[in-house]
Amino acid sequence: MSLLGRLEDLSLTDIIQIVYLSRRTGVLEIVDDRGRHTVLFSHGLIVNASSPEHPDLVAWLELSNAIPAGAGATLRQMEESGIPSGTAALDLNMANQYRRALTAATPVQRQLLENTRERFLAYRDHCPTSQCVADAYVGRMREIRDIMEGRWRAR
Repeated sequence: MSLLGRLEDLSLTDIIQIVYLSRRTGVLEIVDDRGRHTVLFSHGLIVNASSPEHPDLVAWLELSNAIPAGAGATLRQMEESGIPSGTAALDLNMANQYRRALTAATPVQRQLLENTRERFLAYRDHCPTSQCVADAYVGRMREIRDIMEGRWRAR
């Protein structure tokens, strides 16, 4: 499947969702009056991006304050060890969410967070693909949210 041409009827969010849901690998290029913008996908996951203003995804995350100060260096180290920046950002965001949740948790919530953490780690560590790892992180972030909002139910 290729998406090529003028995509005026689709938002960037729509295009990214199409690529994610179809688990595609490739490059999305957007050319406008500011220059060439690229998004690199691997099996539906954003692994890097660049624009004339931002040389890579980590630079954009830093400048937009989407990651905590100093986290860019951590993400770059993770990239150098072979972890795609998109997956590294998921890991960082989930870890921050988990720490905040532990701080605010009641004793019952804390126990649930700790018990479900071991199950998450075992699942993530046995994932055969980067897509599986990313899905595990997204699922864990939902699980943490549900525990803190009192909506979590054992599966």
